[in-house]
Amino acid sequence: MARCSSSNLAAYHAAKRLRAEKCTIWNLGSAVPLYGLYDVRLSTNRRDRKSQRNPARTANHQKAQPENTTSAYAFAAIPARYAIERGEWLEASGLSINPVDFPWNQFGWCEAITHFARGLGAARSGRLDLAQNSLQRLAALRDADKVANKDYTADQIEIQRLAVAAWIVHGKGRTEEAVKLMRASAELEDSTEKDNVTPGSVIPARELLGELLELQRPGEALNEFEASLMRTPNRRNGIYRAAQASKLTGDQVKANRYDEQFQQLTASNQLHR
Repeated sequence: MARCSSSNLAAYHAAKRLRAEKCTIWNLGSAVPLYGLYDVRLSTNRRDRKSQRNPARTANHQKAQPENTTSAYAFAAIPARYAIERGEWLEASGLSINPVDFPWNQFGWCEAITHFARGLGAARSGRLDLAQNSLQRLAALRDADKVANKDYTADQIEIQRLAVAAWIVHGKGRTEEAVKLMRASAELEDSTEKDNVTPGSVIPARELLGELLELQRPGEALNEFEASLMRTPNRRNGIYRAAQASKLTGDQVKANRYDEQFQQLTASNQLHR
């Protein structure tokens, strides 16, 4: 972990030096290790305001070379994940497609990440009309990839569309419908493999399902968090949520175990700051 963090940090500082020199062309070769860096360095507690010092201000870059899937993914996923991991739903709802002169029409799957984050953020902050707009755009992008016989990316967009739809109907008080939609999202995600360009989903669908169930059905939520952690181990938010769900179910043994794991990750995070 330390070696990974050090190399990623070096990549970040290299990109930072380019900004200091006022370059308008940014080589997105640094974006993938940078994404990994802030996956390591994101706050272990979404309420830790120190995490608001975003190491990846991709919106500052006017032009990226090469214009490929790696670049598109980095531009979309870094700000999306940064907001979602911290539970900053208003911030997520305000994300925009950036850079505006990037050929997003060639990378609909990557554009969808921004609409997913915006829709999820809007739904979870009570802005259901805005969330509905994102939902419609996700459906359009999914359909475009289907027509182009891009079945894998169409499924990735559908995973996100189902999640946004779930949180919209949850915001309307239709809990059972929301659970059904979110479970469909999780099951579709479980049936697909990770693309080589990505370090994984912006947020696991099954973890979102657990969050949806957590307050009213903590036992079911705990099952979902644990299933998510089997697929995506050592996720701080997943472990934190599993600890909280364990406490709500009265399972103090599991609560203590997850709390210990969470504290270990916190200590590791402090070492690499």
